[in-house]
Amino acid sequence: MKLIKMYAWEQPFARAIGRARRDEFYILLGGQVSAEPIFISMIIFNRLSAIYFMFIPGSLGLLAEVRVSCKRFQKSEESTIKHISMNAKSGDLVVVIGPVGAGKTTLLMSLLNELSITGGSVATNGSIGYVSQESWVFNASVVQNIVFGKQYNEKRFREVIAVCALDKDLDSLPFRDNTIVGERGVLLSGGQKARVALARFANKKLKGIQSKANSNPTKVTEPMYCQLIYK
Repeated sequence: MKLIKMYAWEQPFARAIGRARRDEFYILLGGQVSAEPIFISMIIFNRLSAIYFMFIPGSLGLLAEVRVSCKRFQKSEESTIKHISMNAKSGDLVVVIGPVGAGKTTLLMSLLNELSITGGSVATNGSIGYVSQESWVFNASVVQNIVFGKQYNEKRFREVIAVCALDKDLDSLPFRDNTIVGERGVLLSGGQKARVALARFANKKLKGIQSKANSNPTKVTEPMYCQLIYK
């Protein structure tokens, strides 16, 4: 094959193979070419091509997915975090730190009852607000993204905008807080989405936050945390 490609003999060899295949097909038909055996052969080849090029690759793909799912299921049976004892009161600031995969998000998901626990118990009082690392906005105005179905309070809303350092972001938008954002509106940067998510959280006066410092510059993060968490 390398020799054929090196001398650019692909076309002559293709023609020679084509002639050989026609002769072979003629011999298989007993030296007689008619419409009936040709159509039967075409049906057989089409069925075989469907099996080889559709069903077999699809089956292999499904088997690979099943294998991955089985491995994930085996890993999920193992406890991600163990022997955790924590008691936080209203107004407490609790910071959970650790390397990637240590179980920080798993702990928060357990507090939200999003993950089942294999032992012990989790008890919470009141409302819990959760701001994930993956910020999101929906197709609506900035106001609707922050108020999020709650009753709009002008004074509260302006306080939230100031605390979350969104004033400069709103100045850059064509209609400020009435600008439509999301997939069908103005596309926000990662930092802007993070600040909108924090504003949504702050507007509900809830306690509990997952760090978003990686999405905001230091000059924005420091005053934002000082006002949002310690206030």
